[in-house]
Amino acid sequence: SVTCIAVLRNSSNFLVATTATDSTLNIWWRETTDENFQLVQTISFGNGIALAVALTNLQSSIDTNDHYANYLMATTRENCKVNLYLANSKDTKLEFQHIMSLSGHENWIRDLTFGHGDNNSILLASCAEDTYIRIWKIIAVNRDIDYMDKSNNEVKLKENIFHLKFDNHEEESYVVTLDSVLSCHEDMVYSVNWCPDLGNGLHLRLLSASMDKTMIIWEYDRDSGMWLDKVRVGTMGGNNLGFYGGIFSPDGNEVLAQGYDGGLHAWKNISDGNEQWKPQVTVTGHFAPVQDFDWESSNGTFLVSVSSDQTTRIHAPWIRSTKEPTWHEIARPQIHGYDMQCISLADCDQIVSGGDEKVIRIFNSPKLFSSTLSEISQVELESLRISSDSTTKAPLGASVPSLGLSNKAMYDDKENIDSNEDFSDRFNMIPTAFKPIQLKEPPTELYLQQNTLWPEIQKLYGHPYELFCLAYNRQKQLLASACKARKPEHAAIIIWDTQTWRQACEPLLCHNLTVTQMAFSHNGDWLLSVSRDRGWSLYHFTKLNSGISCKNVYHAGYKASMHSRIIWSCSWSHDDKYFATASRDKKVMIWHQSQSCTWIPASSPLELSDSVTAVDFAPVLSKNKRYIVCVGLDCGKIEFYSWSSEQLLWQNCCTLPENYNHSLTVKRIRWRPISKAIEKEYESEHENYPLQ
Repeated sequence: SVTCIAVLRNSSNFLVATTATDSTLNIWWRETTDENFQLVQTISFGNGIALAVALTNLQSSIDTNDHYANYLMATTRENCKVNLYLANSKDTKLEFQHIMSLSGHENWIRDLTFGHGDNNSILLASCAEDTYIRIWKIIAVNRDIDYMDKSNNEVKLKENIFHLKFDNHEEESYVVTLDSVLSCHEDMVYSVNWCPDLGNGLHLRLLSASMDKTMIIWEYDRDSGMWLDKVRVGTMGGNNLGFYGGIFSPDGNEVLAQGYDGGLHAWKNISDGNEQWKPQVTVTGHFAPVQDFDWESSNGTFLVSVSSDQTTRIHAPWIRSTKEPTWHEIARPQIHGYDMQCISLADCDQIVSGGDEKVIRIFNSPKLFSSTLSEISQVELESLRISSDSTTKAPLGASVPSLGLSNKAMYDDKENIDSNEDFSDRFNMIPTAFKPIQLKEPPTELYLQQNTLWPEIQKLYGHPYELFCLAYNRQKQLLASACKARKPEHAAIIIWDTQTWRQACEPLLCHNLTVTQMAFSHNGDWLLSVSRDRGWSLYHFTKLNSGISCKNVYHAGYKASMHSRIIWSCSWSHDDKYFATASRDKKVMIWHQSQSCTWIPASSPLELSDSVTAVDFAPVLSKNKRYIVCVGLDCGKIEFYSWSSEQLLWQNCCTLPENYNHSLTVKRIRWRPISKAIEKEYESEHENYPLQ
């Protein structure tokens, strides 16, 4: 795999250096008039790997006809040294030659970057895991000066000299010295970046990002000749692991940092004369595979997702009067210690999640979430069926105690504290970093980590292995759950009563292996399940005075299911007349109930180019009374097909462009719910609403 890339662009050519884990460094060359890059040199490091690389032009005062003919490259390996290479584009073959190694760092060097200083000097900044930043100065000198004159008693730093020879036998000398050692970080420094040269005579600035959760803007003071830490930004508290990289904006008034956990952090200088840096809204999201997600069921106001990065996140549109709506992460209800696997949204104020553990966890929304959602997405809480009374009684937020996995509720006054709760336990879990704020814009990464957790209200036990899938019925009265299984007794589906959080009936035993997905019908009477055993099962619920009764009315084994491989996904049509199953055998089957009350294929299967891993019916029919089915493939493609019970033929409606598709497996597809008002508007005006 490629570990780092350096790019040097001149008026007539591109020069690119790439390093990889195969212990090589490749040099690529392209003229601006060409379309493809050419590999011109490969440098082998033996058993070592390059950790950083940087490129710059070495301007010469002798060769005035071409200031960009000479190239200087800096690399570093695990030997803690900076290696300098030199090349000339006028040679018959562009080839970098090693000229010297610079020692000083005591641990792995993580980043290198070239900049330009005063008097046409070149500055090379290096940062390492030893917490130090070293700035090396490279400057052309008069070759007649003897820098090794021992008669001079002046104490000077060690000077490394290399020579640049020209075709006319002239020679130019360059001196490399250690200009400064910057020490202010308390942990490994992973990135350094020079502020762009704006040509306005401002001070030299260098940005450093460290694992100590801070970024420092260093500024060179010409009066004292010293580098000063002018600005320090970063995070405090939380469970983040510091910064992995940082960069200046083109105008130098903003900095963007990459967190070690994948999050982006941005700050902007909001004052012209003073250094007042304020956190900015950035793009956030998961940094590991997303396993499942669910929409808010009434209007599709927001969606909640879970990922292998061990977090649960809520995303909603940011509605502004002057700009187009943009989607942002507005809450992070759960930061767990296990990889998350499945999620289901009961109401706007309750979520149920399952991870690589045997426990189902239920969370209620805090008071801060309701106000944040209302302010950012411009929605009324009544439209989401959130009463003002429940919002008033809701806790302010939640926190995770030390060495714990359960989110504990936090209240803003003592009146809402349960009198039966152990006060000592509450005292131990109060986080000093928790600062509730009424937000009017999407929260920053730090705020998401510290102030948007949801309190956990219930745990459900019953499965012997890790949770794999969850499903709510449309009435939000029943919850179905299933776990990983290799035996029939472990592949049971448990039905939970959401009023008492107890099992509503006996576990449903029908499958032999893991149940991969479940789906309730829209009327809540049917439950469909598909499994790794290549079969699907259908259950019917009946209300009784003492509760509910569930019966397995049909089971299609691997022979009757018409699928020869694992069935990954299933979905009901909006009218519950049909359901679809999608399998690794590259087929999608549509099923319906015959006059003899058996479930049979409604038409020939839809055959696709790759394994089908996700399927979902659109919430409405198209204008010509055809069902719209969206399918996701193992290769990442998403395709739309229409199907009619009368014509029994599949028609391809749309295939997303390549840049809209995923790069890996599509795990889940869910259409956004539409409100009754939008549905009526669609029926009267919009013909292609499901595809918009």
